[in-house]
Amino acid sequence: MNVRDPESLRAYQEVGIAALAKHGGSLLASGPIAETIEGKAALVDRIVIFTFPDVASARAWIADPELQESHALRNAGADSNIVILG
Repeated sequence: MNVRDPESLRAYQEVGIAALAKHGGSLLASGPIAETIEGKAALVDRIVIFTFPDVASARAWIADPELQESHALRNAGADSNIVILG
């Protein structure tokens, strides 16, 4: 993610953990990129890794209509790409 509005992102962080937990998710790691040790520099300034019990849970989290306000805070605070690793 590339942070645009730190205040909105902080507001998201306050509600984001509960939103993840609703679908069995949790925060595994989050932080700025400290150093690129091989290859090209990353195109983002921050990496966040969530874990979910399965792909269906991750999809349910992002699509949950009750969490749209939470997702809106994240989107107001940063440009982000959310991917599922397989």
